[in-house]
Amino acid sequence: MKKINYIISFIFATILFIFIFFTTSKIENLNYKISRISNLTQTFYEAKFDLLKEKDNKIILKKLKYYLDKNKDILNKDLLDNYPIDESNILYSLDFLIIKLENYKKSLINNIKNFKNTRDISYMLFFIYIIFALSFEVYRLNKIDKKTSEYLDNILYKNYDFNISNNSFLEKDQILNKLDILKNNLKTIEEVEDVEDVIFKGYSIKETLEEIYSNDKFKKYIKYNRMGFATLEGDLIVTKHNILDKGLNQYLNEGFSVKYNESNLKKLIENNEIRIINDLEKYYQDTDSSYIKLLLNEGFKSNISIPLRKNNGNILGIFFLSSLEKNAYTEIDKKKLNSIIKFLTYSFEKSLLIEDLLTSTIISFVRLVEVKDPETSHHIERMAIYSKIIAKNLSKYNNSINIFFIENIFKAAPLHDIGKVGIADSILLKPGKLTTEEFEIMKTHSTIGANILRSFKENIKRHHIDIFDYAIDVASSHHEKWDGTGYPKGLKGDEIPLAARIVSIADVFDALSNKRIYKKAFSFDESVNMIKEMKGKNFDPLIVDVFLESLPEIKEVYEELKEV
Repeated sequence: MKKINYIISFIFATILFIFIFFTTSKIENLNYKISRISNLTQTFYEAKFDLLKEKDNKIILKKLKYYLDKNKDILNKDLLDNYPIDESNILYSLDFLIIKLENYKKSLINNIKNFKNTRDISYMLFFIYIIFALSFEVYRLNKIDKKTSEYLDNILYKNYDFNISNNSFLEKDQILNKLDILKNNLKTIEEVEDVEDVIFKGYSIKETLEEIYSNDKFKKYIKYNRMGFATLEGDLIVTKHNILDKGLNQYLNEGFSVKYNESNLKKLIENNEIRIINDLEKYYQDTDSSYIKLLLNEGFKSNISIPLRKNNGNILGIFFLSSLEKNAYTEIDKKKLNSIIKFLTYSFEKSLLIEDLLTSTIISFVRLVEVKDPETSHHIERMAIYSKIIAKNLSKYNNSINIFFIENIFKAAPLHDIGKVGIADSILLKPGKLTTEEFEIMKTHSTIGANILRSFKENIKRHHIDIFDYAIDVASSHHEKWDGTGYPKGLKGDEIPLAARIVSIADVFDALSNKRIYKKAFSFDESVNMIKEMKGKNFDPLIVDVFLESLPEIKEVYEELKEV
C-alpha cells in the first residue's frame, strides 16, 4: 500500500511538473512571437517612412512581401490570406497591416497572461503537494514535535523570516535541511513575483530604472546604492542612465564611453555571464579601468554586471548594480538576478521600442516641412550633419557636450523650421523679396515651431524623451543673433541656447551655399567667407572657429549632398 501511494504521488508530481514546463515553454514561445511581430511592425513603419521619402515602391513592396513570407510561421493564416498588400494603395495596406499586427500582438499578450495564471496555479498546487507530502511523511514517522509544526505553519502562511534549528529534531536532520531549502526556494519565488511587477511599471528605460531603484521590494531582493544601464553603440560601450543614493557625488556620468575592444566588459558580453567584483580597489590595481576608477571616486566597493540579450542573441545592454560595502554580492545574488534577467530584458526592449516609435513620429514631423517647402531638398539632411560635426568638435572646448548632446542635436536640428507648417504658402513660397508685413509673419515660424514641440512634449512627458528640450531650443532660437539683433526675443550671447547657436551656423551656411527661390547659390568658399564676416555679430565666435576647424568634414558632406 505504501509503495502504491508513493507511485501515485510521483505520477501526480510529474504531471504537475510537466504542465508547469509546458506553460513556461508556451510563455517563452509567445514572447518570442511578440518580439518578432514587434520587429515586423517596425519594418512596416520603416517601409512607410521610405514611401513618404518617395523611394522605389517596387523595391519596398518586394521587401514587405519578403518579410511577410519570412514570418509566415508566426502569423495568422487569416492575416496572410485575406489582407494582401495592395500595390495600388500600399500606404493604406501598410496602415491596415500594422493595426492587424498590433491587435495580434495584444491577443498574444492576453494569452501570456492566461498561461501565467495557469502556471501560477500549477506552481501553487506543486508546492502545496510538496508541503503536504513532507508533512505527511513526518507525521507518519511520528517524529513531529511542536517546533517542527511551527516551521510548517510559517511556510504555509508565507512567513519566511525564520531560521530552522536541527536541535528540535536531531534524528531527522536531513528532513529539516530539505525543509529549509524548500523555505528558501518558496521565498525566492515570492520575491521574483514581487520584483516582476516592479520591472514592468516603466515606459522608458530611465523610468523603469527609477521604479526599480526606489522600490522597497527590489531593495529587499538585492542590495545596491547605485544602478546603471549601458548600451553598445558601434565600437563604444556608452553609459545611458545612472541612479545613486542621495548625498553621493556622481563622477561616472551619463554619456561616459569606453571602446568595446579595450573594455573589461568585452569578455563578459561575449561569454554572456554575470560578473561580481567584490573588491573594486584591488580590481582597479589589476586593470587600471577608467570606469572602475570613477566608481571608486563615488565611494563604491562592490559591483555586479549583468548583460541583457534579446531573443535573437544580440546584446541589448548591460545592467549594473553597485554597493558601498565590500564583498556585497554572492553566488546567491547571481541566481537571483538570473531569475529576473528575462523580465529586465523584455522590459528594456519594450522601452527602446517605444522610444524608437516616438523618434519615427518626430521624423514624420520633419517630412511635414519638406512637403510644405519643397525647395529645402537635402537642406534638412545636410544641416543636421553639419550641426553634428560642429557639436562633436566643439566638445573639445566645452565639457557639457557629451555623446547624448551630439545625438540629440543631430535629431533636433531637422525640426528647426517645423513652425513653417503654420505659414501661408503665399508667403513661404514667394519667389521675390518679402514685404515688411510678410517678413513679420514669416518670423513667427520660430514661435509656432516651439509651441508645437512643447505641446508634443507635454503629451508624452511620462516617456522622458530628452530630444524635445533640444528641439524646442533650436526651433525657438535659431534666428537669434550673438549681438542681440535676432528674433523672436532678441537674446544675446550666452542667453541663446547652445544647441540653437550651433544649428544657426549650420542652417545659414547651407542656405548660403545652395540655391533658393529668392537667391542663387554662393560657392563653398564664398559661403565660408560670409560666415567669417558674421563672427561676433550673428554667431558665437568660438563656434565659428570650430566651424572653420571642421571645414574638411563639412566640405565632404557638401560635395556628397549638394544640389545638382
